[in-house]
Amino acid sequence: MRFVAYGSTDIGNVRSKNEDRFLVDLALRLAVVCDGVGGSRSGEMAATTCVDVVHSMVAADLERLRECYRNRELEEVQQTLVRIVDAANAEVHRLSKTREAYHKMATTLTMLLGVGRHVFVAHVGDSRLYLLRENKLYQLTVDHTYVNQLAQAGVDLNTENIDPRLGNMLVRAIGQEHHLAADVQMLIAYPGDRYLLCSDGLHRYIDKERGLEELVAEQELDQVPRNLCTRANHCGGADNVTAIVVAFEREPADDPLLRALQPTDRRRSDRPGRHISSWF
Repeated sequence: MRFVAYGSTDIGNVRSKNEDRFLVDLALRLAVVCDGVGGSRSGEMAATTCVDVVHSMVAADLERLRECYRNRELEEVQQTLVRIVDAANAEVHRLSKTREAYHKMATTLTMLLGVGRHVFVAHVGDSRLYLLRENKLYQLTVDHTYVNQLAQAGVDLNTENIDPRLGNMLVRAIGQEHHLAADVQMLIAYPGDRYLLCSDGLHRYIDKERGLEELVAEQELDQVPRNLCTRANHCGGADNVTAIVVAFEREPADDPLLRALQPTDRRRSDRPGRHISSWF
């Protein structure tokens, strides 16, 4: 299958600078969204650093990742993503100690890597990944925010007096701590699948609309990210907004890598440890 992707970012209607960063590398079959945290503390530096580390490490490891895939060592591919996230976290955390302006800077990270017939995902923070399959949209990532942590713990958010300043506070982000647990997933890709990676400047508005499926499913793929950013700005644009749409399209001639592993059934299997899960 062909890996096709387009991305767009916008400063929004309120912010004075754009702290979002994104990357699309078709040769690596890699897409990355980072939303910098820190404002005057250089959130854009955190996001840029994270994107650069992820990009360089995937490029350096690509042949080994493909070899692992051919050898059916899918767990090793997932663990490589964990190591890449750890390296990005360590570098952002290191830089945060080098200058006062960088103190406590951090960033979200949502990355998608296509290897053979599979999609590998790593996620930290509250940027999101969605899957559009057979005209149904699924949110694949979990927001690492204080309010979501409360919800997962069973707290009734309707009865709790939650400080609005804490509601969207990140409880997990690249650069916050020395050690970090990333959520890692593995999915089988099917022809016609579309993936949306986006910052919270998009999903805080668009996720509340019933039309998100239609926006992501628009026929002209190259127009989808720009249209999503425009819609977010029309809905308020209080934050920077970034969107990447990735599509998998059938090719007449199969890549040998696509035949290396045949899809099994489509059950979901969750494995213990470092937030690694698989979707089949």
